[in-house]
Amino acid sequence: MDTAKEVQAWMDNQDEEMLESEFWEFWVEVQAFAEQYRLSTRYVEEEFVVDGELVPVHLTFPEDT
Repeated sequence: MDTAKEVQAWMDNQDEEMLESEFWEFWVEVQAFAEQYRLSTRYVEEEFVVDGELVPVHLTFPEDT
């Protein structure tokens, strides 16, 4: 199985503008989550993005209680 060829074939069949739009919608969600919990976007990417999807969880901090 040649993954690079499969990815390229998939990309060839996608609308570039739509993919770019979907990415920016996703990125706005990541930024909003990071801002809400006072986290860096890098940290959110590393800890809360699983398989390309943001998995938001409710976080509580000691100073919030």
